[in-house]
Amino acid sequence: MLKGFRFLKRIPLAKYVRLNLSKHGTGLSIGGRGSRISISPGKKVNIWLGIPGTGIGYRKQIDIDSILSLLGINRHNRGSGGK
Repeated sequence: MLKGFRFLKRIPLAKYVRLNLSKHGTGLSIGGRGSRISISPGKKVNIWLGIPGTGIGYRKQIDIDSILSLLGINRHNRGSGGK
């Protein structure tokens, strides 16, 4: 079994926008050298800030539901169903 291998294909869509394809699904990355925001197939948002050329950086992973709740959006709100 080849458990340690991964597949990732990045397709540029615009200057700072990439479509990321992996065995887990499709994601989107926006940004360039030094800063990037990525939305992964697992509904996670990764924010990356770094100093280009140094290997020094900071990554924060946030669940997309947390972001939506901060914005006052509830994805699971189905309205008032029947009684």
